[in-house]
Amino acid sequence: MKATFVLMHQAVPTEIVDEINELAKNYELVDSTVGSQNEAKPNENTRRSKVRWLPVFQDQTTNLSNLVSGLFEQANRQFFGLDIKSFYDMQYTEYFAENQGFYKNHHDCYIGSSEMFDRKLSMTMQLSDSDDYEGGDFQFADEDIKLDAKKLRDKGSVLIFPSFLTHRVTPVIKGHRKSLVVWMEGPAWR
Repeated sequence: MKATFVLMHQAVPTEIVDEINELAKNYELVDSTVGSQNEAKPNENTRRSKVRWLPVFQDQTTNLSNLVSGLFEQANRQFFGLDIKSFYDMQYTEYFAENQGFYKNHHDCYIGSSEMFDRKLSMTMQLSDSDDYEGGDFQFADEDIKLDAKKLRDKGSVLIFPSFLTHRVTPVIKGHRKSLVVWMEGPAWR
């Protein structure tokens, strides 16, 4: 790997971000969960947010799926060089100040599980204007990993990083934060 993460500042134009926000309204807003797929359940002590699951490569999501795929492929080719294959549902995530939405330290993969595939790369795409909310900062748990939080908060910015890196979202104390989260999978880590 050539980098710990890739921050693509305002990589997605505002018009496309607005289209993503409109598209997401077509999908049910549900409580977020924690845990592996088979054991996932809500846990408000670990995570407070709502999500909409957007399917990939269906008529209404083809353009978004192609955009996400291209961003993953570009980042992987230039910086990570991982054995990646595909991604499945895209998670449109919303954090609200009313319940101080947050997500405590976690990582996005389950290394050592019996699954044939692991999440290799994680992506978060900023879908809110930075002044739409206060708090709600994405942070890596390792303080030695320096991330320009201001650039990440800019609408249309994209962050891609290895899924095993521990990270969090601090509580939203004012307003409403929206992001798109997607995981690129590949053969199980060895």
